[in-house]
Amino acid sequence: MKKYFFVFAIISVISNSSYSQALMPWQGPNGKWGFMDERFNNLIIDCKYDLAYGFTEGLAAVCYEKKWGFINKNDSVVIPFKYEEPIEHFFDGIAKVTLNRKTGFIDKTDKVVIPIKYDHASGFAIKSSSIDKEYSMVGIDGKWGYIDKTGKEIVPIKYTHDKAMLKFEKYIEKQLKVEVEQLLWRL
Repeated sequence: MKKYFFVFAIISVISNSSYSQALMPWQGPNGKWGFMDERFNNLIIDCKYDLAYGFTEGLAAVCYEKKWGFINKNDSVVIPFKYEEPIEHFFDGIAKVTLNRKTGFIDKTDKVVIPIKYDHASGFAIKSSSIDKEYSMVGIDGKWGYIDKTGKEIVPIKYTHDKAMLKFEKYIEKQLKVEVEQLLWRL
């Protein structure tokens, strides 16, 4: 009985450590990219990609034959190689992608969650310091605005770049004012 428990414990430790691997992009001598286990300095995914970004949320954006897609830590293709650069890593379950020179956002199943229709889009890194929501600045035909993570236009896409930024600041100020009023009402 002790022998079986010991073997089970070793298998459990080995399998759990494989899930916690910190895989880092690594450029091989052939100029191609793969992934190295940072902890043990072992090549885990062969250097066969044109370019590779680090893993986030279990997936890594990689370029193969000039097209971008996503792989998992087992080197299985999760999202096919069909996107153009620029592409971004997953954050809160969505990633910015470009197809036919238009940009939008997909989920981890390659479902389009925000239409691929923008000429430009920032990732959802724009975040209000007080409001726990994220926004993307987007542009179409030289006009700019902001969307939320559902694709709803917060600032209509009809302004110059600078004017859109000012409108966004006013939107955030208004949201903060509403939050403060709600907090005071509760007191």
